[in-house]
Amino acid sequence: MPLIQHACPRCGVELANFVATACGECQRHPPQFDSAHIPYRYAPPLIPFITGLKFHARLAEARFLAELFLSSLPATLPLPECLIPVPLHSQRLRERGYNQALELARLLSHRLNVPIENHIVQRQLHTQPQSELSGDSRRRNMRHVFQLKASAPYRHVAIIDDVVTTGSTVNELARVLRQAGVENIQVWAIARAKTTLAGVSRIEI
Repeated sequence: MPLIQHACPRCGVELANFVATACGECQRHPPQFDSAHIPYRYAPPLIPFITGLKFHARLAEARFLAELFLSSLPATLPLPECLIPVPLHSQRLRERGYNQALELARLLSHRLNVPIENHIVQRQLHTQPQSELSGDSRRRNMRHVFQLKASAPYRHVAIIDDVVTTGSTVNELARVLRQAGVENIQVWAIARAKTTLAGVSRIEI
């Protein structure tokens, strides 16, 4: 599997060499979340497993992907108080029939004995799928898409998603959680997709 050897500890973007501090982009424009653990590159042979889960209802792929993620999790990484899967809008949930981030979170929750919190934040806007957009459009597409439903009685949480590309989705969700008083926000995802100066690399979508 395409394991990322060196990554920014803040945003999880792949780097050519090891760095102990955040990458230059995170230093210039710090994300709303504190750290990211994204162990794999979104590349063959991993892509069919992720797209099979996300777009083709092959829910059995979630177990394989969760096991891959768990095998990469450092023993010293502090566990969060809860897992928050990136929510889908109700319309997309009806169309797809499931939330791939929630499927992953259920397996991680069972193995790590960390509860899932699925009721704090809702997706209030039905937006165009991120996979159809370029980098800048992804950021605009995510503005004010999430809304708090309830207070967040947690200091440390992990956002769960399948793939992070520009980070726009998880960053906007983290912004809302930060407003709710969450102090430490991790991002856990299976893979990190490449971006280019013009937007999202076509091979990665």
